[in-house]
Amino acid sequence: SKEIKEETSTVKDKEAITKSVVEPKEAQKLDPVNVSISGFSFSPSSVTIKKGQTVVWMNKDSMAHTATSSSGLFDSKNLNNGGSFSFKFNNAGEYDYFCNIHTAMKGKVIVK
Repeated sequence: SKEIKEETSTVKDKEAITKSVVEPKEAQKLDPVNVSISGFSFSPSSVTIKKGQTVVWMNKDSMAHTATSSSGLFDSKNLNNGGSFSFKFNNAGEYDYFCNIHTAMKGKVIVK
């Protein structure tokens, strides 16, 4: 039974080493994705990200806009010129959003 315990601890050590090597690579993949608000549109209008990734909206227009989830999940409130809002998406799915001031402005976040 002593040999079995040693094998078990060796496997756990290998798992710990594997995790420490894999996790930083995963973290690098989770850089924020930027969406510009300019010319009364979201650019890009659709982004595809991974679970745990953050989207940052930046208003480059001279007037206020919002990034408001159609389902109520997030709402930037009014973003003036130069203002930004970020939201971390933890669950897979498709998330439609719009500008609450200019409702024809629409965008989508796809989380895989």
